Amino acid sequence: MSTNRRPPEDVWCMISEEGDSSRHGRALIVAIEAALEPLARALEALGWRVLVGARSAAAPGSAEVVIIHYPLLEGLWAQQMASGGWRPRPLWVVVGVPADRSAGLLQAGADLVVADAANADLLAAQIAAVARRARSERDRSPLTGLPGSRLLRQHITASLAEEPLSLGLLDIDDFKSYNDARGHIAGNGVICALAQAIVELASDRPELFVSHIGGDDFCVAGPRRQIAAIVEQAPQAFVRRLRQTALPGAGNLSLTAVMTTIDHSTITRPHGLRSAFERLAQLKQRAREDD
Repeated sequence: MSTNRRPPEDVWCMISEEGDSSRHGRALIVAIEAALEPLARALEALGWRVLVGARSAAAPGSAEVVIIHYPLLEGLWAQQMASGGWRPRPLWVVVGVPADRSAGLLQAGADLVVADAANADLLAAQIAAVARRARSERDRSPLTGLPGSRLLRQHITASLAEEPLSLGLLDIDDFKSYNDARGHIAGNGVICALAQAIVELASDRPELFVSHIGGDDFCVAGPRRQIAAIVEQAPQAFVRRLRQTALPGAGNLSLTAVMTTIDHSTITRPHGLRSAFERLAQLKQRAREDD
């Protein structure tokens, strides 16, 4: 990275990984002149692309990581870190922190504090690792710990490059009525019971990808024969799991499970993946009407 591209005043640098934007985020470096230039270069060496702009410009609220030089952590920057004003909240990395200020900064909202950036390569690797873990946690259901819809889409896209893929959609019948009558704690317990039942069924099938795509909806992706087995076995496995709980009124709940198979053309057609899930929703509705 050429230093003559940097303005002489304080600058911010927006750094975004090259490649699929659905998998990679953005980092924002706020530094005094070229104080964190080695860190920017180290991030570049990891495959990140560096863009430079004047610090007075509006900082992008979509930053996944904010890396800020400690002398500049004041005013608006300190308020943003403490308040979490950006949504989604980025990770905050503060560099050049005196030893007696580290604990206070962590309490104030910093995710990582560093005394200096002398070892830029190590710091870049640490930042990338923290961001990777945070991204993984963010893309998982906070209730069940299972991958969410974004990770499911990534899995589907990668898998369809090799062969057709089957999708199983599992949904608790009349869950909203149960949740309204018994409350969200009982409702969450029922959702967790279903998650446990599905994970148990998939535990000896490593080819399966189990995801919690929202509410009481779960999706399992994998080879057709294995998805067919999950769809067939899941309703009874769910009932058995509910019997092991003390959730009020849960014994009357049931499960609808349907499946479809897609190929590579699904992700090459406009809205192809959305159409596949619409087809699953229609199959689910028909299955309920037939019961």
